[in-house]
Amino acid sequence: MEDTIKKTIEHAEHTEYAGPVGQTENVENADHAEYTKNEEDWLWLCAIPELIYKEKMVLLHYFGSPGAVRKAGREALADWERFGMNWVQKVYPCMTDAFLEQVKTKMRKSDVHFISHVHPDFPKRLKGLADCPYGLFYKGRLPATAPVSVGIVGARACTAYGSMFARQIAQGLTRIGVQVISGMAMGIDGYAQLSAVENGGASYAVLGCGPDICYPRSNISLYMEIQKKGGLISEYPCGTPGMRHHFPARNRILSGLCDALVVIEAGEKSGSLITANHALEQGRDVYALPGRVSDRLSAGCNQLISVGAGVILSPEGFVQEIMELYPDRVGVPAETNAPLPKLTEEEKKVYDTLSYTPQSMETLVKLTGLKIGRIISCLLQLQLKDLAAEVGKNGFVRQR
Repeated sequence: MEDTIKKTIEHAEHTEYAGPVGQTENVENADHAEYTKNEEDWLWLCAIPELIYKEKMVLLHYFGSPGAVRKAGREALADWERFGMNWVQKVYPCMTDAFLEQVKTKMRKSDVHFISHVHPDFPKRLKGLADCPYGLFYKGRLPATAPVSVGIVGARACTAYGSMFARQIAQGLTRIGVQVISGMAMGIDGYAQLSAVENGGASYAVLGCGPDICYPRSNISLYMEIQKKGGLISEYPCGTPGMRHHFPARNRILSGLCDALVVIEAGEKSGSLITANHALEQGRDVYALPGRVSDRLSAGCNQLISVGAGVILSPEGFVQEIMELYPDRVGVPAETNAPLPKLTEEEKKVYDTLSYTPQSMETLVKLTGLKIGRIISCLLQLQLKDLAAEVGKNGFVRQR
């Protein structure tokens, strides 16, 4: 017994779980009652509070399937604690039918669904991952396989420059039918996902808490919109609060659901860089928005670019690249060739001078040769026509 447990621990440390013994991937043809029971067993395992991925892996290597773990009983795990595996204590209170019924009740009340990694509708992008989650809890729906999915992540305490690019990139991607994936955090994540849903697109948030919990609470309106126009996804069951150690783990799912990942403003040590590293390991394309070398929030992006990440020079240029990379999986936006609203000669001069980097009033006066009063009038008209925006204090950017 002792040797078997030791070997199980060592084996699980160096290999990923390949599926329960005797489990066929062709579950569509499995007996319905048996298949439903199998999903229930996976639900039971994934709903055990705070049982992390590696701990589930050890149990599955030893017992062979979630059903076998569930039937094993406390006695079968008691010896494990002598080897320092005190985490098995998390399993003991859950080895009852009452526990699973409580889980199901919580899910029904919050309209949360569960899908195991052996289910035919489980996201195919995740199935190839070495650390594929054993199951997902979600509200709304899961990302579709055919459309392109692009992740947009970045700093919570972002600048006006970063938030503008997040919104414009998400808007451009939405217009060609791309699914926007992010973490619904404050800052870049929230700006990108809000822009996606406001422009009628589909967006999916991968959470570091249960899907029935809005974290941060200040994003409650976005939380409600995402579940209507996309989905809220987590490997954590209902009632799980957002905890610091959950977020690095969820980042592998966020990047795994994407075809490409965009990083907009990130420090040298940040969750966004963890997500980018996951994306690179998973074979995803990674892009970064460059910034000044003196800006702390550009350090991470500039670092990614220095090791080969794609450079985003403009929202339009990035969207065009996605269209060229995935020509059969995106649409062509009707707005692509739409003419600009009618502009006066002065408005056109100011518009042509604006860029996606904020420019001060003084700079615009110098570059256009117009008086400050005329610049103010032109900027007001451009803002009314959604062609310009004021960001920060005395900073103006182009909107199209």
